[in-house]
Amino acid sequence: MTLEKRLGESYNFDEISKRLDNLGSVDEYYGRVKSKYTKFFSKNDTLEVGKFAIRFYRAKKEMFSAAQMWIEADTAKKNGCLVGYFFLCYYSLFHSMQANLLICPEIPNEKVINLSHSNVKKQFEEYYCKGKKSIIDSEIIDLFEQLKQLRELYSYAMPLNNPEDAIVKTENTEYYIKLCFQLLNVHSCILYNIVKSISYTYGAEELSLENYFHSSCFKINPENGLLFIDEADQDFWHDFRWDGGMDLMPMALQLDHDFDEYGGYDDSRLREQGFDKFDIARHKAFSFIYKTIA
Repeated sequence: MTLEKRLGESYNFDEISKRLDNLGSVDEYYGRVKSKYTKFFSKNDTLEVGKFAIRFYRAKKEMFSAAQMWIEADTAKKNGCLVGYFFLCYYSLFHSMQANLLICPEIPNEKVINLSHSNVKKQFEEYYCKGKKSIIDSEIIDLFEQLKQLRELYSYAMPLNNPEDAIVKTENTEYYIKLCFQLLNVHSCILYNIVKSISYTYGAEELSLENYFHSSCFKINPENGLLFIDEADQDFWHDFRWDGGMDLMPMALQLDHDFDEYGGYDDSRLREQGFDKFDIARHKAFSFIYKTIA
């Protein structure tokens, strides 16, 4: 059975489908992932399941972060910006991998939102790259380490001449970013086949859940000690709280809504700072996601 038929969806699964077709294990992989999600939702209480909903939302944000960094990496390369290119390539792959870890049901809620760079590498290898029937080959780990070393080289000990072995193939990086996006969409489709939505009832657990949301999605402004505010995050929390939960729709199915939220509030702020063409980068990033998973 093809991946599309198994999932009941016709999104772009081309790269992931090739992986599974070569392994000959579409049904087996689907069953294994479904079993893990089913176990997670059956054993956890309302609060822990609510935290997973926040993880799911943040995973989507990580995908958008990765896409924007990839588009900016490509722009940096075209403009001869070597330092920016290595830096952005690394972080694009980092966020692509982290997105998948955020919806991995085997990683505890409290642990997954604060993974170090080394732990992202370790956990991704553990859950997605190990074994003969792993969904992603271990070359992604080698690429991650290579990009990490180049980022650190140009951040802390920038050479006057680019070393002979400091070379990264653009097509390899793009391939694994796309593979991560499609894997995220596949898992979101499997989730949707198990749990269409997560319900949340206003009550005593709200403060704990709101604190988890802040820890997951916000950063503190060091100048005033207050949270940096993103209107899209505020919209999510408002809807999650007052609508009584959220739908766990596949990532590809959410894109129409995301088009309005991604860069829908800050145009004037950015233009005041001289970012007159920033909307071009965002449009390219959104298109990159759309073409990869939709």
